[in-house]
Amino acid sequence: MKLIIHIGTEKTGSSSVQQWGSQNRELLKEAGVFYSESLGVLDHRKASVYARLSNEPDDGFTRYGIESVDQHEQFKRQVEQDLAKEVECAQSLNSRYFFVSSEHFHSRIDNIAMVEEVKKLFTPYFDDIEILAYIRPQAELFQSRVSVNIRNLDIFESELDNKWQKDITYFDNFAMWQRWSTVFNQVTFKPFNKHKNVVADIAEIVGVGLADFETPARVNEKLDYRMGLIAHQLNEAIESISMKKELLNLYFEQIECKEPITISRALASKINAFYRESNLKFCEANPHFSLTDVEADLKKFPVDGTAEKMFEQSDTIEFLVEILIRNYCEINIAQCENEFIKIERALARGNPSNAAAFRVKLLSLLAKFDGINFESKYNLKRVSDKVNALKTKLQTVKI
Repeated sequence: MKLIIHIGTEKTGSSSVQQWGSQNRELLKEAGVFYSESLGVLDHRKASVYARLSNEPDDGFTRYGIESVDQHEQFKRQVEQDLAKEVECAQSLNSRYFFVSSEHFHSRIDNIAMVEEVKKLFTPYFDDIEILAYIRPQAELFQSRVSVNIRNLDIFESELDNKWQKDITYFDNFAMWQRWSTVFNQVTFKPFNKHKNVVADIAEIVGVGLADFETPARVNEKLDYRMGLIAHQLNEAIESISMKKELLNLYFEQIECKEPITISRALASKINAFYRESNLKFCEANPHFSLTDVEADLKKFPVDGTAEKMFEQSDTIEFLVEILIRNYCEINIAQCENEFIKIERALARGNPSNAAAFRVKLLSLLAKFDGINFESKYNLKRVSDKVNALKTKLQTVKI
């Protein structure tokens, strides 16, 4: 049984691969392809968290509740145990392939020591291991990355000038190839511009007919640059990332993208030039790549990009953001008041256990307001007064 570890890269259809694998898990088993479930139902993030060094935690540690070196070690032992059982199951089914997919191998496994940890996880169970990645030009990757940063509410003007050159381990294809090829014997990197239907390519690799499986719906992840304008303003008023994401999802996720985020042709040219030497080395090491596979076609980029516009001052956008924040706060305050009424009713009926449950929910709703900067340029004093009044009322209730 051969192991294929699909490591991305990010923004090359990895989510579609994972949806396809997850949606067709049972059908793939029947076809001799075992899509791992112990490492994650959809994407196999546990494997990259396993491979991160304990003294270099990432957001995956938070996702799995890892707060110490000991907890990371316990997590790793559990991953190993679960994987061993799963591999045994795959072998009992006479599976031809065991498939693992996570773009976090690209973005989070950023040195050879971590790649060695990936090898340490899988080599006890597999003799035949292939690393698979799809590569796209850095300027295209950076342009897509800006949209990701907006979704994560991690958007700053300075990043347009330095993110693509500071984050070498993320953008340097040659450095990534060196990391993985130093540790693994079979490393296959493919040009994304020649394999844009990554699901179809992987289906061909594992020897299954794509028509026999459910095809995941295509999701257009492009964002309108005006989303960036709003996200930039939200950063000034709200500290809580979860609240900012909730606001964006609530109001904007389904809005049609009319003016997508683009970087300028001049910036794309700068990125090409910055990675030219590295890309030439990459092509020399991977002769099936030409420079046009890893260097952006400048004709695809507008002379004037929209990304820079995201940081322009706009009274209209500021006014809109204030309305959105106020509306969001009023909705949540109404929910808080409703929960408080439930507490009072439960106590009046002599049911303290229900009252306690309603109190827990009310506290979680009130906690949302901890992430709001009431002293920001948006006048949120009225909201602050309502929240404080609710907290005071709650303190008077004895359960």
